[in-house]
Amino acid sequence: MIEKLQGAAQIPQSRTGTPTRTASGVTSPAFGSMLQQQMEFRDLSRTQAAVGTPVAQAVQQADIAQAVQQNAMAQAVQQSLAAQRTLSAQAVQQSEPQSRTRQTVNFSKHALARVEERGIEITPDLMGRLADSVEKAQEKGAKNILAFSDSQAFIVNIPYGRVITAMSGEEMRENIFTNIDGAVLL
Repeated sequence: MIEKLQGAAQIPQSRTGTPTRTASGVTSPAFGSMLQQQMEFRDLSRTQAAVGTPVAQAVQQADIAQAVQQNAMAQAVQQSLAAQRTLSAQAVQQSEPQSRTRQTVNFSKHALARVEERGIEITPDLMGRLADSVEKAQEKGAKNILAFSDSQAFIVNIPYGRVITAMSGEEMRENIFTNIDGAVLL
């Protein structure tokens, strides 16, 4: 069979099985002799395993130990993933009641000064509409919004729920609003 493979592969080899020179001039073992060595090694391994030599038993025990270790590692990974899923579910459950509470809106010192200076009346109804605007903007992922009606406008920082500035209807017409990423009609 080796002779057939050598013929099919057209690999030159001396009759003694000694290494031959390749096209680059480097000496390497011939294909046939390497194949023959591999087959002899495989046959020897099978024979030793069948006989039950200490080497074969040690190899089998090492294979079993490796399989047990891999199984233990797989179980540890599965337990870790299950723990992460549990923590994620708990975090979602804990965050839900907080998102259902009504958002409160605060006024910065600057905004309070502008409200007072411009004569803007802050009513409970206005505070409720501002709080609703903040909640809607949070759902959309906005950071700074312009909450406005026909008579007043407020720039609101959403993460902090804080009104940054306030202006009357007349001032709205004269201004350009920058650094906002959303607008809500009150």
